Amino acid sequence: MRAILEAAARIFEERGTTAATTDAIAERAGVSIGSLYQYFPNKDALLATLSGCHLLAAQAGLEPAWALLDANAPAATAIPALVRAMVDSHAQRPRLNRILFADAPIDSDQLRALGALHRASCDRIARWIAARPELRCADPALAARVGFDALTALAHGFALDRRVGPVARREEELVCLLRRYWTGAP
Repeated sequence: MRAILEAAARIFEERGTTAATTDAIAERAGVSIGSLYQYFPNKDALLATLSGCHLLAAQAGLEPAWALLDANAPAATAIPALVRAMVDSHAQRPRLNRILFADAPIDSDQLRALGALHRASCDRIARWIAARPELRCADPALAARVGFDALTALAHGFALDRRVGPVARREEELVCLLRRYWTGAP
C-alpha cells in the first residue's frame, strides 16, 4: 500500500488530479490495477488517504515544538521552534500540499482529526502563554488561536508561493510577527 500511495503522490504532483489516472498510479507503483482497487476504489480515496497521511506527518513534525511549550520554554526559544515546525510541515512537497488542500475530499473522520489537532495546538499554546511572564496577552486562549491560525495560514501560503523569498527569511518574519503579537515588544 505504501508503494501505491507514493506513486499516487508523485503522479498527482506531476499531472494534477484531473490528468492523473489510477492506471498510471498502478503502473508507477508496479502493481496491477486490480491490486490498487483492492485498497483504493478511486482517485478520491487515494487523495483522502494522502491527506490523512499529511495530517499525521504535520502532527508528528509539531511534537518537538509542543515539547518546548509543555516545558514552559522562554518565548525566544519556543516561538522559533514553533515557526520552524509549521513551515517545515507545509514546505514538504509543496505541489502535493497544494493539491491536497484544494482537491482532496475531506471526510468526517479527517475533519474531526483536524479539529482535534487544532484544538490541542491552541490549548497548548494558551497554557504556555498564560505561564510565561514575558507574554502579555489579556486572553491567552484567544491569543493562542489568533497566533496559531495566522502561523498556519502564512506557512501554508508561503509553501504555495515560493516567490516570497528564502525559507530562513520567511521564518524570521513569522517569528517577528508572533513575538510582537504575544510579547508586545517591537
